[in-house]
Amino acid sequence: MSTTALLALGCGDSAPAAMSGASGMSAGATAGSDTAGPGPESGAGSGAGPSGGNGGSAGSMAGGSGSGGAGAPGDPPASKLSDCQLAFPYQDQDPRGHWLGADSNFSVVLSPARALMTFQDTFVGGSSADSRSGSAMVGNTLASISCQDGAYAIDYAWGGSGLEHEALFDDQNPDGQRLWVHRPWLHEGKLFLTGTRVSSDDLGFVEHGMTLARVQNPLDAPAEWSIEYFNLTDQRLTVGKGIVDSAEHLYLFTPYQSSMILVRLAKAKLVEPTLSEASLEYLGADGAWSPGLVAASAKTLGLPANTGLTVRYHAASERWLALFTNTSGWPSASISISSAATLEGPWSEPVDIYSVPEMDPSSPEYDADTICYGASEHDAFNPDPDAEILFTYTCNSNQFPKLLANMAIYVPRVVTVENPLLP
Repeated sequence: MSTTALLALGCGDSAPAAMSGASGMSAGATAGSDTAGPGPESGAGSGAGPSGGNGGSAGSMAGGSGSGGAGAPGDPPASKLSDCQLAFPYQDQDPRGHWLGADSNFSVVLSPARALMTFQDTFVGGSSADSRSGSAMVGNTLASISCQDGAYAIDYAWGGSGLEHEALFDDQNPDGQRLWVHRPWLHEGKLFLTGTRVSSDDLGFVEHGMTLARVQNPLDAPAEWSIEYFNLTDQRLTVGKGIVDSAEHLYLFTPYQSSMILVRLAKAKLVEPTLSEASLEYLGADGAWSPGLVAASAKTLGLPANTGLTVRYHAASERWLALFTNTSGWPSASISISSAATLEGPWSEPVDIYSVPEMDPSSPEYDADTICYGASEHDAFNPDPDAEILFTYTCNSNQFPKLLANMAIYVPRVVTVENPLLP
């Protein structure tokens, strides 16, 4: 089904309302318990759940905080990501050209001082950082981020070689569909993520199902990655718009009918030779887990988070915390949180914690054609994730010429606010 440019923004469910913007530009074109709550299986998005999950360095949860071991007395404190301020500068990746802004970013921690950040549709190339005109758009890119002794470094990467501009994740789909990649996670030294197979034309975007990517060597340079691709489903369901990594399962939040359903994948299956829809289970309306993925029979969680969400365990309140752009109305300037004792819910009514200024008519950043979405928490970069919430969001434009010219949008905005879950 053809959708509007909200889906380029990583929606994964029917767009709440029409918009245009980047919809006319194809990728590569030149721009002008086993309940997943506190209990024996519970991990947490930050590696800090009641029984830990896969905490530590390369085993840290997606989007979460790794923690290093204690050093000898008198040793300087170990470097960690939260010692540096998260930022996304436009940057010349000589000889590849510039990284000039991107859609919908998601993080995964590799070590206490290093993380990877994925992006969806991205402008790369171009002759300067002053305009996106003359650059190319590719379906996805990646950044390697480090913080060593308080010094922040970010290095962007995409596919192709030399001055060729291609997506980093490319399953060589024979129909030319590109991948909008979602939140990554780690297991047994491998990196995984799901990606929506999407095509576009002048009328908008069409989603064609989900691919799961498995990177065998994520600690190497991205140009050297060995990536396998698996057809996870042909259904138009964005499986993995949010994830929680627990001891035995990977829980995949999936937008459906303006809400969320919950899908899981046994971690033992992640290293099997093949992965498919048959590898999945879904939480049914009766509260039981069933094989496969039947959205019409699934329990809806009541989370209005069609453009994605992050979920982590908040130890201070002993609840799961979900952060998202609130899509109960659209377009939406509200970034909200909900909480629950278990992943299956019930989830609390959303509480708004931030209103994006770019959509406020009284703000100097306001433009009537600007639309913002895709809030994503990155607690590994947060010095105090119990008391505060650090997140990003992205703004786009209904008018493609404005997207090319306005360098203040289409780059992640970083915000820190007080955490209302703090007792």
